[in-house]
Amino acid sequence: MNKSDLELLAYNRQKLSRIKATEKTLQEALEQTEEYRKLQEFKSLTKIMADEVGRVEELIRSIAYEQFVSDQNKNPCDGIKIKEFSTITITDENAAKRWATENAPSIVTLNKSKFNSAVKALELPFVEKGIEYKVQIASDLSIYENPEGSSSPTTEE
Repeated sequence: MNKSDLELLAYNRQKLSRIKATEKTLQEALEQTEEYRKLQEFKSLTKIMADEVGRVEELIRSIAYEQFVSDQNKNPCDGIKIKEFSTITITDENAAKRWATENAPSIVTLNKSKFNSAVKALELPFVEKGIEYKVQIASDLSIYENPEGSSSPTTEE
């Protein structure tokens, strides 16, 4: 890494900042147009209608289910069917975990993030502790920026 690498990064950040500013300006101009107002109106109408469709669907499901409970008819009318689905409810999670660990270990997954937090201070024979180094780049690279901010650095590698 050399100075030109940081100059390139500073240049690209400047360019991104200018592009974002232009995008914001264009967005603001677009929001002032009649077409944008119409688009927002239709988006609002779309949401209202989607909510209404969902409400009516839920009402129909509720009525069809009540009817099914009373007459056991799984086809109350064209377009409506009552389907059967198997369900499972785990009543003892610890027993389920023990069974899965002993009988089906491939379905048991370890939440590594929670595990790492829980055992950080413990000494366990199957845990190896170490140090990891990560590079941080300052958000302010103005010392590398071209004063005009418009042309690329002199050397790019």
